[in-house]
Amino acid sequence: MKKEAKAEVEPRRQRTQYTCMATSLAMCFSALGHDIPEDEINKVLGARAHHGAGWEDALNTAQYFGKRCVFVMPCTIEQLKEWTDASI
Repeated sequence: MKKEAKAEVEPRRQRTQYTCMATSLAMCFSALGHDIPEDEINKVLGARAHHGAGWEDALNTAQYFGKRCVFVMPCTIEQLKEWTDASI
């Protein structure tokens, strides 16, 4: 039996080698009902060739767009599934 998370996160392909964090944030925002393009997110995030983005950059960018974030380290797949199932 295949298990599926309840959150509706539509996969997207990142446009460059260094915008994985911007693309991930775009998918999260989309699941929350906000269609923000990868390029717009990356303008705030600041990732560029040979210098991607860190977790602190992602947290700051999410907050810039009005989202509250919590950094959890370490995190398990089971925890992530629980959170997405709860729309967190």
